[in-house]
Amino acid sequence: MVEHWRTAGDGAELATAVGQLQLGEDSGLAWLRLQRLGDGSVALSRSTLQLERGSALELLALDRGGELVRGEWRAALRGREARCMVSGVARVTGARHLEHALEVRHLAPATAAEVRFRGVAEDRGRAVFTGTLYVAPGADGTETRLSSRNLLLSPQAEIDTRPVLEIHNDEVVAGHGATVGQLDPEALFYLRSRGIPEAAARALLIEAFLGELLAGVTDPELAAQLAAELGSVGATPGSEDRE
Repeated sequence: MVEHWRTAGDGAELATAVGQLQLGEDSGLAWLRLQRLGDGSVALSRSTLQLERGSALELLALDRGGELVRGEWRAALRGREARCMVSGVARVTGARHLEHALEVRHLAPATAAEVRFRGVAEDRGRAVFTGTLYVAPGADGTETRLSSRNLLLSPQAEIDTRPVLEIHNDEVVAGHGATVGQLDPEALFYLRSRGIPEAAARALLIEAFLGELLAGVTDPELAAQLAAELGSVGATPGSEDRE
């Protein structure tokens, strides 16, 4: 399932959405959400996800933010051996603002979840990520992990990341990690020493950083579209294409 959020320009717009998704026993879904809104857009969304026994969800959300863009995801793994992989890619430029709030609740035994977030902020862009992993009593054999890695490309950019573990069971495997840093100066120097201009070298490093999460998109057309989106957001503010 491919979901697009688009606007016609950079004017002030408001979008709200509430959705509920339920995966039945032994079902599976790959879900790609691509959000490209105008600078003046306000978008608020909430998605409630319920996974039954043996079901599997793979979700990838690529977001650019806007005046204020906030997405909430609440996933409940209600059936034994339900599993999900949730990946978020945030690329905010200009004065855009983006918030991701994710909660995964393990309510049954032998469930598994992997949450990965990658954020890149430049200019005066700001991104906020809050990830909560909850393991209920009786959810033995749960495996759950959260990773949040982020890059700041300017002194005015800001990324806030808040991983939370709430575990009420000893028979689990759980972990989380969060980092906020800058482009590796040694890697940048290496590329420039090979004759690659600085702007192109920075773009290559950013593409490699975010590409880890996009590698799972096997459809050639979708992969090309995602690559184009990531390339276009690196343009100088004001030079973006109009759709």
